Amino acid sequence: MTRTAICPVPPHLRPTIVYARNRKGFDFSRTRGLLRIMRGAYLRPERNRMRWEQRFMVSLARAVAAMQLLPSARCLTHTSAALVQGLSMWTQEPDVYLASPSNPRMTTTRLPLFRFPASGVPRPIERIEPDGRQVLLHRRRLDLADDEIQVVGGVPVTHALRTAFDCACDEPPFNALSIADSALRRYCRPDPWDREASEVGQERARAYWDALVSRYRGRKGIAQARAVLAAASPWADLPGESVLRWMVLVLGLPEPVLQHRVDTRTGERFIDLCWPRFRIAVEFDGRIKYRTEDDVFSEKLRQDDIQAQGWIFLRVTWEDLCEMRQVADRLLALFPAEVIARLKPVPDLRGAGLWDPIPEGRLVP
Repeated sequence: MTRTAICPVPPHLRPTIVYARNRKGFDFSRTRGLLRIMRGAYLRPERNRMRWEQRFMVSLARAVAAMQLLPSARCLTHTSAALVQGLSMWTQEPDVYLASPSNPRMTTTRLPLFRFPASGVPRPIERIEPDGRQVLLHRRRLDLADDEIQVVGGVPVTHALRTAFDCACDEPPFNALSIADSALRRYCRPDPWDREASEVGQERARAYWDALVSRYRGRKGIAQARAVLAAASPWADLPGESVLRWMVLVLGLPEPVLQHRVDTRTGERFIDLCWPRFRIAVEFDGRIKYRTEDDVFSEKLRQDDIQAQGWIFLRVTWEDLCEMRQVADRLLALFPAEVIARLKPVPDLRGAGLWDPIPEGRLVP
């Protein structure tokens, strides 16, 4: 097991968990106002939190509590390890994954469900809501080398690159790509002003992933993993940017350039995702990109500077990504007919989401 790492999760997002291992000696009056996240574990919810913060704290509490209550588990893996390490992902309520040294008797367990209102604390619910999903606890035997596990904030987890590989095998491809991008960014620490400086780190990371693909060549999902890890980039800053790039690859468009530098009359500017040959730029607007009116004005000036160089802009928000077909149609409309005629989709990245028939095109985080 590698050295202990500092927990990257901000203190205000770290959940408070109350355990009731000994039910006979536990005072259940203490559970008033608490949320039961699994058998023997309760979350003390924080008020005055945004919806996404509440979801994150519930998800992190589930993962940490599972590790504490199941002593046979060796470490957290997949999205659970990603949560503890602060890796970016699209899925807002991920499943819980535990690695066991042997084949567990029970491999999958359903976990309690919650509704997350715009304000206030989460509320327990009995049934899955129309835009929700059942959150599961997965236990599986997973052969891990000692140096593939590290302790983060007191919790043993697979390290970032190993976490990205496991997610690439078992998670939906758009979420897996978000995590792989984040892991590669964490490993390489890229500098947009010196792109070549991160190339050595990228080569090492990809060599490690290639070795894992060879080592687990018979594992379910390995074809998807190979495609996800090949597409991973350290230049995607947000999961929304990763999902956009996943959509581009599934559509079969030429591979875009990330964080492309453009010379303008006011200096050098960077574009999230673009095709320099066609002067097409795509920008993802995250939740906290515009905190003040000054932020909005600065971004408007930035876009004006880039458009003055002949670029076409397409802006995409979180809400837009819930209707992927509409975003895809808007993007395809920007390209010339000869490009559309030569689309080359990556089949192993397709997964589900973009072509789900009901509701059409909806990608639920």
